[in-house]
Amino acid sequence: MRYILFLAISLLLVAPSLAAQTTHTVHPTSGAAFQVELPPLTITGSTLDVNVTYDPSRQVYRYQYTVKAPTTNKAPIRAVQIDVSGRTPRPQTDPALQENITRIAQDQPATTIPVGITVPSGWRGGVGQGGDAFFSASPSAVALAGSTVGGFVIESKLPPGVRTLEIKPSIALWRSVLAPLPDGELDPPADQRMYHVKATTVAPSDPDLSQLFNGGGQSPAEVNPFLRYVAPTETRTKLPGGTASTWVVVAFGTTTDPASFTATFNGIDVRSRFTPVPGALHAVQFGLQPGSNKLQLSIEGVTSSGRTARDTDTLTFLVQ
Repeated sequence: MRYILFLAISLLLVAPSLAAQTTHTVHPTSGAAFQVELPPLTITGSTLDVNVTYDPSRQVYRYQYTVKAPTTNKAPIRAVQIDVSGRTPRPQTDPALQENITRIAQDQPATTIPVGITVPSGWRGGVGQGGDAFFSASPSAVALAGSTVGGFVIESKLPPGVRTLEIKPSIALWRSVLAPLPDGELDPPADQRMYHVKATTVAPSDPDLSQLFNGGGQSPAEVNPFLRYVAPTETRTKLPGGTASTWVVVAFGTTTDPASFTATFNGIDVRSRFTPVPGALHAVQFGLQPGSNKLQLSIEGVTSSGRTARDTDTLTFLVQ
């Protein structure tokens, strides 16, 4: 069977016009052309939840992911792809990072962030040519509509950041329609990429730690680095109307006292959502309401003179 189910790269520009296209003309290797209907592979609403922890003894961040497929999905979820590209060339394997996958090849860019990958039974994982970590299911292990699949882990010595994510549907429904038909080609070609869910998640990142946003406002200036941020990058962040959540990635200064840390979001104590570890970064996702949302963080640290001082930052997220 030689049906073209994946559009060539040169044809990606027409993909948006095919979003509602389900009727295709089949040009068989012999005989007259005919039409076929392909069912939608819609997986809108699929999510990838993440919990990030840090092990100071190993100096390793552990990113634990859970795939959630809503009951409205028209196809199973077969794969997840997360950007782990970086800025600096590094060795691509690190024996200190736990994983249970079999690495077949290492053809990713040298600047890809070194990761260890663990997957549940029936799934495989790896790092692709574009510098993306991926989880991919066997036909028997796909995430069916209404299901939740956990056990996906990425380990890295690099800190969390907001990274791009793609969740991909299975094309088994299309194969079942095409299997009984004569060999041929489809016009237009069927491209499952129009059904990919593109979003953001938290995963290993490669920020320039010397350039992180420090929240400002404190005197002396050396107090400001007690709390620094990969995200956001300014004290007032404007977000489009309808934005439901945002990530905050905070770096704690090396001389800070975790016991002194406080955090409130829209007036509610959210300290328990953070794990302040001196010298490490932590990521937390916050749900947003329309209008102004305020996150206030505060922590004490020791200055170069040995004095204890407090760094307090107020971060505002405006959903307009």
